[in-house]
Amino acid sequence: MHTIRVQSMRSLRARGHALFDPLWRSIADPDRGIGFGDAREMAYQWLSWRLGITRGHAHFASMSREQLTRAIEILEHARPSNITHYARDISGIRVVDQDGVSRRSAPLKRIGIASAVRATLDAAKGAR
Repeated sequence: MHTIRVQSMRSLRARGHALFDPLWRSIADPDRGIGFGDAREMAYQWLSWRLGITRGHAHFASMSREQLTRAIEILEHARPSNITHYARDISGIRVVDQDGVSRRSAPLKRIGIASAVRATLDAAKGAR
């Protein structure tokens, strides 16, 4: 039974990577300054946001069976534009101020993708 479970998890991880890897590779564009490492990190940040988990837990080897299944469902419908729009959106966070006015915050400077995602999530929590 244990062997079947391990093989099942391996096949889920392999399926996840089969969907995920071409997706992040398609957004890499060294001519525009998006290297393969940056594209991969952007894709993992997007996936962690979609799954509602931290970036540290977004690697396929760290996911539970339920998270892997959900990740595969998300990735089956994902497009490169989902990731690039997400990355663009975190560069200027839309927030609602005390008067209920929606505005765009100042663009985030080079603070890194992980910090930008945390700032986005914090702003979203504060806007609720």
